[in-house]
Amino acid sequence: MRLIHEKDIKAVIAEGDRGQVRIKDVSSEEGFVFGLRETGPGCLVPKKPHKHELRQVMYVMEGSGTVSNGKDATPFKTGDFILFEGDEEHYFDSDGKDLKMIEVRVP
Repeated sequence: MRLIHEKDIKAVIAEGDRGQVRIKDVSSEEGFVFGLRETGPGCLVPKKPHKHELRQVMYVMEGSGTVSNGKDATPFKTGDFILFEGDEEHYFDSDGKDLKMIEVRVP
């Protein structure tokens, strides 16, 4: 068993088309990613084009905005789950507040 506090996870910064996303991974193994994603207000992240081979689930802990798969745009808010198939493009446009999400990627 391990206990890791969020403050103890070193963030990796990824630039977006507008703003940046702070990536805090607890696990980043082949075929499995679990961690936090944080942006400031008014960010469009990550840079386009962006997709992963793995399926992805995001849980919105704080904030709201619009998520796009390159074709459709859908508003989201705190408490929403967002699901992407493998190789599906995706981008997050945060509105006037900070955005904090949990990300899980699996085959």
